[in-house]
Amino acid sequence: MKKIIASLAFLLVIQFCNAQDARIDSLFLAFKSWNFEGAVKNAKSELVNYQKEIIPQLIKLLTNTNYSKLGNADWLMYPGTNEIKMTHGYIIPYELDWISVRAGWLLEELTFKDFGYSTLPSYTYSEIMESFFAPGAKKITEMKWKNRLTKKQIIQHRYVLAQKVKKWWQQKQENWTRVSAIKEALLSNNEKRQLTALNYLQNSETKCDNLKVLYSTEIRPAVISLKQASNENIKRFVEMYLQDDKDLGHIESL
Repeated sequence: MKKIIASLAFLLVIQFCNAQDARIDSLFLAFKSWNFEGAVKNAKSELVNYQKEIIPQLIKLLTNTNYSKLGNADWLMYPGTNEIKMTHGYIIPYELDWISVRAGWLLEELTFKDFGYSTLPSYTYSEIMESFFAPGAKKITEMKWKNRLTKKQIIQHRYVLAQKVKKWWQQKQENWTRVSAIKEALLSNNEKRQLTALNYLQNSETKCDNLKVLYSTEIRPAVISLKQASNENIKRFVEMYLQDDKDLGHIESL
């Protein structure tokens, strides 16, 4: 009887793993599609919840040569769209039409690393909002990008960045966790990483194992240390954040 129960348990585990693998494959297929609102955005949010498990597949995509021009993205501004026709929506500073860069976008958000996949916008989101609503403000109608690469440069740059990521993962894969990545980002000297981590702590609904357990002892002290940051935007962000995190309510579901 014990052997039969053990066999059944083993079969259930195999079935669960196969179902999970099939789900991940389905999500990656949606993530690589042209349909931003109908597929890409939702697939990305769900993929992040698999945390460490999807990093090897993301790394494989970093050398993908496919170009998939996004559609159904009326509220999205990214390098590939220039006209600002919105008063709310998304600014995503990545060349999302390239599958390799799209994978880099997901990877950087998941790991809170700055591997070099983003493109800097000329205007911040708040500046764009002010241009729409501030009395007498000059309306910004075109989104420009400071360091946008050409098609040829993206193709060449993709392989350089992919090798950088592979080397990082070879060193980190055994002990990497998403919660340790948040702490590392907060304590780094990289403002982009710090802001990504702070924004996650304030707004994200994606999973981070053990965040609630380690928040008070490791994550919150790292946030507090940024009160001494040289970047005024980060200091203001931290001050407002710390005013609202008296309990763990905003961490409960992550």
